Amino acid sequence: MTRKLKRFLSIIGGVIAGISMIAVFINANAISNQALNANEGAQDNYMISLFVNIAITFVVGGFSLKLMLDDMET
Repeated sequence: MTRKLKRFLSIIGGVIAGISMIAVFINANAISNQALNANEGAQDNYMISLFVNIAITFVVGGFSLKLMLDDMET
């Protein structure tokens, strides 16, 4: 890959990981608020969304970090 493409993918990956981290915080907050209300159906949806967003954050953020470190070496 060219250096500009690696830099572009690294920046886009960082943005996607950041948005996904915001979604993780929103879902965690919604789960904690619903724990007081005990609505089981909605809490399951938030829990699934929470784990999906955590996985996206780690995968995309890790790939972005790898590209950024590879770009720094060359």
